[in-house]
Amino acid sequence: MQAMNAPDEPLGPATPLALLIAEDKEHALRSLHDWVTHEYPLCRVSHAATAAEARRLALAERPAVILVDIDMHDAKGFEILRVLRTELPGAHLIALSMFHAEAWRDYAAGAGARACLSLATADSKLKETIAALLAPPPVLDALRP
Repeated sequence: MQAMNAPDEPLGPATPLALLIAEDKEHALRSLHDWVTHEYPLCRVSHAATAAEARRLALAERPAVILVDIDMHDAKGFEILRVLRTELPGAHLIALSMFHAEAWRDYAAGAGARACLSLATADSKLKETIAALLAPPPVLDALRP
């Protein structure tokens, strides 16, 4: 069986994608879920409402992308980002904030997130962020045959 989300596969709407949403606010979870399934119809989306559930699902399902609310009620998102970065170093972690993501960007990066986005603007930036994270690295001209 071929592994899903191999790092050298380009991401597009027809590419199978496993994604985990760690979000404890129902309205934000529903919005993210609806957006992901609309943009990536073949996407397998899992949800976690607690940090412990996010860790359990991430280890079991090994998603390519994990969206993490940095203000979950049972644990700060930065803590779960650090845990996930250690336990799943190949996963692309994206921190999400209800407020100004710019204020949290350095903290999120230090905890292992590859990006930090505001939920208020996630629709306009999330697709390009996911695509950029999963795009194959450019091939240097010197390495081309």
